[in-house]
Amino acid sequence: MPTAKCALCLRVSELQKSHLIPQGIYRAIQEPGHVVRNPVLVTAATTVETSEQVSDFLLCKSCETRFQQCGEDWVMKNGPRRNGRFPLRDALRKSSTGRTIATGELYTAPFDGGFDLKKLMYFAASIFWRSSVHHWNGFEHLMTRAKLPDTLEEGLRLHLLGKKEFSHDLVLLLSITASRPLPHFTHPGPMTRAGGVSAEVAGFAFMIPGIQFRMFHIFPEQMRGGSAAIAPHPVLLTDRIENEIHARGEGMRETSQIVGTLAKKRIPR
Repeated sequence: MPTAKCALCLRVSELQKSHLIPQGIYRAIQEPGHVVRNPVLVTAATTVETSEQVSDFLLCKSCETRFQQCGEDWVMKNGPRRNGRFPLRDALRKSSTGRTIATGELYTAPFDGGFDLKKLMYFAASIFWRSSVHHWNGFEHLMTRAKLPDTLEEGLRLHLLGKKEFSHDLVLLLSITASRPLPHFTHPGPMTRAGGVSAEVAGFAFMIPGIQFRMFHIFPEQMRGGSAAIAPHPVLLTDRIENEIHARGEGMRETSQIVGTLAKKRIPR
């Protein structure tokens, strides 16, 4: 392990092998004993089963532990299980503030005690910051780097150290799947661009099973009211996440060629 400056605390220390998406998330979506054990990555060109993870030396041991204790451990403990349970979603549904909107059920604070929005926000901020602050060389086929303006990137760093509130110059949209998450389907990868063709909207997104995080650094003012980081802290429970995954897969079905070990397995397209 190299000795260098930790990207978070800025102290020179022995760096750990850090993952953009926590290693435990990858373990959670593996299927031991299944014909397709590892996640499936789908692009317009290829569909491949892969255990590849985006990782590099980035943080000291103390900062790795901070990330685990402040968000990662809770998210992994409360994410979807193979038996169909999804503690995080179950707790959200127990909240008394839900109301039906066109895209699903919208919940706002106060939430049920089992739904820890603070830890979800910290988890999201840590991954968006990791993507922005570091060049994850060699993993361009898996992700789009979420490079934020320097002032916002530094604000996230201070937030992760507990020295600053989450910036209101960022909009964080948080969606929880209402249907059963698709465990294998990892496309479009750990980080992608979010937003339309308009220059008024720019941001990034990533997904883990059951949860979608989108963060915008350029946005029209009306989007601010949808941010989970701003009172009343809206969180959307929706079928849209899995529907979008299906739609992307269908859109690439004609051109995406099954390759590698997956090509030898009898899996329905």
